Amino acid sequence: MTGFCNKPEKAFTPSHANSCKRVLNFYKKMAENDIPKQMDYFLKKENFEKMKKAFNAKSSPGKADIDAFNAEVKDVNNSLNTFNSINTNINNTRNNVLKDWNDSEKTFADSHMPYYK
Repeated sequence: MTGFCNKPEKAFTPSHANSCKRVLNFYKKMAENDIPKQMDYFLKKENFEKMKKAFNAKSSPGKADIDAFNAEVKDVNNSLNTFNSINTNINNTRNNVLKDWNDSEKTFADSHMPYYK
């Protein structure tokens, strides 16, 4: 059976299938690798908020308390930098794979849809 353009009907082209595979692999990698690393920031921030509340409750914190608080601030800031770096990488990669998918979808639709004049 042939389609509108006298080409055999296919549900997909190899390019289309490869683009789909890249998008799915991206989301799988993101879920398995990137999101757990980003969750680390939220856990550290939550612990920091608890420590901050306890620190602020003390009327006169000692040097050890101040040093521990400063270490926790540094840890949260480092975690935030990692979070931002991963988030930037995720956004850039997502944009690239979705652009590739949209381009292959357009190519597929253009080759299988009739145009009337």
